[in-house]
Amino acid sequence: MGADPKKKYLLSLTSTVARCVDMLDAEMNKPSTPERGKTIAKISNALEMANDQAWYFGLGLSLTKRRYKGQVREKQPSTDDQ
Repeated sequence: MGADPKKKYLLSLTSTVARCVDMLDAEMNKPSTPERGKTIAKISNALEMANDQAWYFGLGLSLTKRRYKGQVREKQPSTDDQ
């Protein structure tokens, strides 16, 4: 029996989060500059994309409500919802 294909998206999310946290730690130790702000924005975008992939492909949840209702996110599913 093979591994759950949905897990790959959740594993990718955790890997991306770990890398981004390390990158943010390094950026926060630098002086505040416009370039630093741009780098932090890129890191934030990477986190958002990884989260969207896990949300949609890993959990099978809709992204539409998250994006177009004033950027308010749906309640995070609990393990009881499965």
